[in-house]
Order: sequence, then C-alpha cells, then structure tokens
Amino acid sequence: MTRYTLNNEDDLLPICKTLAEQLEPGTCILLDGPLGAGKTTFTRHLGEALNSQDPINSPTYSLVQTYPCNHPTIKTIHHMDLYRLTSQTDIESLDLDRYLNTPNAICIIEWSKKWKNPPTENILEISLTIEGDTRTLQLTR
Repeated sequence: MTRYTLNNEDDLLPICKTLAEQLEPGTCILLDGPLGAGKTTFTRHLGEALNSQDPINSPTYSLVQTYPCNHPTIKTIHHMDLYRLTSQTDIESLDLDRYLNTPNAICIIEWSKKWKNPPTENILEISLTIEGDTRTLQLTR
C-alpha cells in the first residue's frame, strides 16, 4: 500500500506518469472516494499520461466511455462510473467483463465498491479521501 498527500491537482501529475509507465494491459483500476474527491480528475491525468487521443470526461450519465490511446502497450481506456446504478442487476447489465477482456486495454471503474463481484486479478485499488484542504490517494496492488 502506498499513500500520497495531494495539496492540489498538480500533485497527481507525477503519480499518474509513474503509473502510466507501470500499468499493463488488462489492469482494472477500482477507484473509490466520496463525491468531489477527484476520481475523474485522477482518471483525466492518467489518460493524459497514457496519451489518450480524446479528453477524458465523467461518464456519470453515459456510464461507460472508451478512449483510444497512443501508448506503447495500452491502446484503450474503458472508463466506467457506477455512481447512478442502484442494483447489481443494473451493474450486470453493463456487461463489464466485455470491457475487462479487451486486448491492450485498461479499465477504470469509479464507485467500484458498488460492484459486488469485481475482478480479483490484475487489480489496482485506488482510494481518494478528503481531509480538510488536502486529499489522500492510497494505492493497493
């Protein structure tokens, strides 16, 4: 487990650059934290570090967004947001396994704790918390 204290959004840049160098295709990032903690901001910076061809936005209403990347090994980011889903049936209807099995891709799932049966292999858990004027990012592999 690794913890980072974030005093501002720019503190995410070196973390995301390092992650982009270490991530392997097939990785599923389970991303959790309260509203406003910076989940989508983290994803946007990671997308930039992976050379996403399109700007990353919140998939709260579309539920899933797919972004092509110009990265040596990761060619696609699947970004999902489970916040608005209220049941496991809703989550299962997204057929998340289809995205998890995309070659040369990673998945980033916001509000992943809502998913009762997340994958158990190739997982990176990231938790963001708000503590006063700072945020804490915790990585667990």
